[in-house]
Amino acid sequence: MRVYDYNQNNIKALLIDFKGGYGASGIFKVPSVKGIIEMTASCDCEVDRKDVVDYLKVTEFIR
Repeated sequence: MRVYDYNQNNIKALLIDFKGGYGASGIFKVPSVKGIIEMTASCDCEVDRKDVVDYLKVTEFIR
């Protein structure tokens, strides 16, 4: 497992690439949302933190 810092548009996150290349996760703190949000991408194909970032770019957080 590898962990990376991420910070864009006031969203701070830890991005995690899982060993084996078949999953990645992001743990986010969004200013307008109370608490922590986790987003996970997994597949029977290769997946990495870039896929989590791609999902984040098209995700809108609502309260």
